[in-house]
Amino acid sequence: MELQSMIKSQMVEACLVMISDKPLTRAKRHYQAHFMANAIFGTLQYYLTLDYDRPSQEVAAIIAELVAKLNIL
Repeated sequence: MELQSMIKSQMVEACLVMISDKPLTRAKRHYQAHFMANAIFGTLQYYLTLDYDRPSQEVAAIIAELVAKLNIL
């Protein structure tokens, strides 16, 4: 669980950088960054549980598409 927390923390920091130019309050920016980091992390966890081999580029493309459609990063 410590590794998971470390990865999520780094993902939150990356999301904060990506949304730093959005006109949000500090609190909303942090909630949004945590939301996105957890969504991405959960999607990656799901990908890793699948029983069939899929290229990692596929899950990366899916995550990028979802983020773009939500327009929150």
